[in-house]
Amino acid sequence: MVQRATKLNALRHIAMAAGDPSLIPVLAFLAGRLDRVHFVEDLGEAEVAVHLSLNRRLWPRTPFRSQVDGATITNPIMFIDIVALRDVDVYVRVDLGLAEPPQWYTDVLESFVPGKESALERSIEQIREKIDLALDAYRTASEGLETAPEEQRAYLRFVVDKAKADMRALNAQLSELESKIGKGSS
Repeated sequence: MVQRATKLNALRHIAMAAGDPSLIPVLAFLAGRLDRVHFVEDLGEAEVAVHLSLNRRLWPRTPFRSQVDGATITNPIMFIDIVALRDVDVYVRVDLGLAEPPQWYTDVLESFVPGKESALERSIEQIREKIDLALDAYRTASEGLETAPEEQRAYLRFVVDKAKADMRALNAQLSELESKIGKGSS
């Protein structure tokens, strides 16, 4: 897994190399969700893909192009508007226009772009991890309710109620994603 600081450094280098102010909003957007950004050489079947072109020798030069659910978007602001509220990974390919990519770029490159089903499976796994965390919070707070002083019980009741609500919401999301996988495999 690539470190957040390494990805941030790569975005900083891209901003400096681009020299195109229209890319600043999308680079800032990517910087804001570093854990979900993956730099790759091939965008494959990525659900959300961004192609940045820093190659000044190409004409006409399109510095930004993206794919969201199969639709091509060339406006960075429109891309941000569509993707901002979605909890998805963003796969980024950068055309540097160089025969040999610099070290800062090779440091962030990942080799795997999941297909749509792999992305669903990964989302399911992430939701299951969140459910486990909510269950742990629920168990710990429930056990603490019996022995906690009165001033801490209100907080522990809040934790129990919050964990229950989170588990209900996460289970609904999990059911929805599992039904999507079931429809895709049949």
